[in-house]
Amino acid sequence: MRVFTSPALRSQVAFLVVQDTRPIPLAHLADVVLAGATFAEKAGCYVNADERLQYAEAALPPRDGSLPDLDLLAILLGRSGGPIDSRDILAELAEDVPAFAAARGGRVSEFGVPLSGHETGPPPRRFIDPWLGFGQTRAGRMIKTNEMYDSTKSLRG
Repeated sequence: MRVFTSPALRSQVAFLVVQDTRPIPLAHLADVVLAGATFAEKAGCYVNADERLQYAEAALPPRDGSLPDLDLLAILLGRSGGPIDSRDILAELAEDVPAFAAARGGRVSEFGVPLSGHETGPPPRRFIDPWLGFGQTRAGRMIKTNEMYDSTKSLRG
C-alpha cells in the first residue's frame, strides 16, 4: 500500500477538497476546506458490532462554522430547504435496502433492531446510573428501574 505525504498527495490532483473535524496538514494545502461535525454533533444511524441497526440523536450542536455531513452534501448538491433530517434518509434506505426494512418511516426502537433477522445473545438491559438513582431524569428521559441493578453493592465488586 502506498502512503502519501500531504505535499505528495496535493501534487497528484488539480483541485483538492478536504472535509474533516479538525485542522489536518492536508487541509492547509487544500483549495477548499469543509469543516465537518463530529460524531456527537450529528444525528444518524449506524450498525453496531452485534449487527443491530441503531439511531442516535445529536448530543451537541455543531461548532461554529461546521455542519453535519448531510447538510454539507445538500449544499454541494444545490438542494435548498434547510437542514437534512437523517430520519428521512433512513426511511429512504429502509425502502430501498431489504436488510434495513425494519427502519421503515425512519424509526427504530430505542435499542435498535437486529439486521440478521434474529436476536443474538441476551436482550439488552437498561443501564441505571448510580449517581442519579431511580426516577430522576437525564437529558429529558425518565430513568426506569432495572431489577438486576443493586445500588447497595460496590461497583468494584
